Amino acid sequence: MVDEDLSELEKMLKRAQIDKEYRRDNKDYLEETKKLYDEILKRAPQAETTLELLLKRINSCDLCDKGEESGVFKASIMSAFREYVEEIDPTKPDYKQKVNNLEYSMLHLSTKLVFTATYITFLEELQNNLRKYDSLEEAYRWTSEYIKSAIGYLLEDPIGHRKRFEEYMQVDKLLR
Repeated sequence: MVDEDLSELEKMLKRAQIDKEYRRDNKDYLEETKKLYDEILKRAPQAETTLELLLKRINSCDLCDKGEESGVFKASIMSAFREYVEEIDPTKPDYKQKVNNLEYSMLHLSTKLVFTATYITFLEELQNNLRKYDSLEEAYRWTSEYIKSAIGYLLEDPIGHRKRFEEYMQVDKLLR
């Protein structure tokens, strides 16, 4: 099988098999991505292509390819989307709206500008939290929650909350 035929998740798992550092730094990201894939296939299979686009953006970002903090950042994104997908119920009247919100939010975060701004905001927040908390793990946890909360806000109403999300992630800083 040629690498181009593999899903982004399969490429990640293949890389993790041969790259010990990648496997260590991205342990939580790999686990959260697997869980998200499973949940999407069960609850919103039409969003699989959009997830692939998001994973391509994440996995092609040189800024967040190395280091434990980048693994925490990527796991935070996957976790936020997974938690949302777990609440999607195909038998509920809001099913289509929730799937649309999911896809719109993933596409929005897949744009280079928004993704980069989100990562920079994560790093700034982590730096602030390192001063507030006694341990690196605690700083990671609170910073992760910050990112998950922002993505959760976007997922609630992606069109209505898009501008506020971009302000929260300081997208305009990259436009100057």
